[in-house]
Amino acid sequence: MAEESKTSLSTKATIAIAIIGLLTAVVEIVPKLLEKEKTANPELQVQVTEKELYSQSKGINTTNYSTVNNNTYIQPDISGTWYLNNRPDITDMYYNFIQNGNNISFTIIKSGIETGKGNGTINNNTIDFVIMDQQSKWTGTFLLSLDGRSITGGAYNDTKTYTPMSLIR
Repeated sequence: MAEESKTSLSTKATIAIAIIGLLTAVVEIVPKLLEKEKTANPELQVQVTEKELYSQSKGINTTNYSTVNNNTYIQPDISGTWYLNNRPDITDMYYNFIQNGNNISFTIIKSGIETGKGNGTINNNTIDFVIMDQQSKWTGTFLLSLDGRSITGGAYNDTKTYTPMSLIR
């Protein structure tokens, strides 16, 4: 009977070691399989990119967004016409953006007349810019929304007066 107990204990130990070895292999293989799934599934990649951009906009993560999960991140294109969103009293003013890679330039149009020009850079969803209008120079930062339809932020003029801005497509 003592011999059967030793054999039973030895068998159980062998099975436990085999299970631990199998679990170790699974733990090493599953992350690699998930990475392949993300790469092979563009919809999943878009979801990952949106989550990462949201995290960055909230200051949660400082990952370099030029690559996400070993895939190249495509910079959003903000080219086109953007309208003031936070100034209901100004209905005849808009911004025309032109983007070339990470570089942007824009003009400010009010009542059909160019009233200012700006330029800057876009890095992921952060836009750093300088504007020269008829009165002064403005320096600021915008954040582009995840859906690419709104820009919020603000700028300081030469006298350090801050003006919040919100633009929509």
